Amino acid sequence: RPVGNHDSWPTWSPDVKWIAFCSDRDGNQGIYVMNTDGSKVQRLTDDEAGDIDPLWSPDGSQIAFTSFRMHPGGSVCLIQADGSDEKLIYERGSAVGWSPDAQRILLTKNGQLGTIEIGGLQEVWLTKPGSQSLDAAFTSDGKNIFYRTKGSDGWEIRSASVNGGQPQRIAGGLGNI
Repeated sequence: RPVGNHDSWPTWSPDVKWIAFCSDRDGNQGIYVMNTDGSKVQRLTDDEAGDIDPLWSPDGSQIAFTSFRMHPGGSVCLIQADGSDEKLIYERGSAVGWSPDAQRILLTKNGQLGTIEIGGLQEVWLTKPGSQSLDAAFTSDGKNIFYRTKGSDGWEIRSASVNGGQPQRIAGGLGNI
């Protein structure tokens, strides 16, 4: 199989000393890290199914990523920044963000947004399946999630508590944002 050497999904470490990215430079999509000058490239994951979309934890010690090993739609995995202690966090879904305290990962599954606690693995679903929830992020205090979703009058911005409950519409009728 030819090596494509397609690098993608670059993301800076919180201390701005490293870049995590995914690449197929060794034959299959894997998670890599390197210094910001491009030196010291290190492959962290290596599986034929492929791993994508690395996300640094706020303290830079871990990287969440989406893997296709367990499920064709993706699974949320976690690895230490040095490549050790790789583990499955959630079997079906994709990681999209970290809480500021690094205790929860924001994930999507079938357009649905949720959070999962790193230690206890408690999951909280914030939106309904198929809700087309996009561009989600934690607030700086980690208590809420803001996201974009399709409403009855176009795109809207909503807020949801990380503890669940009814999401609140912040702005609506935004057309194609």
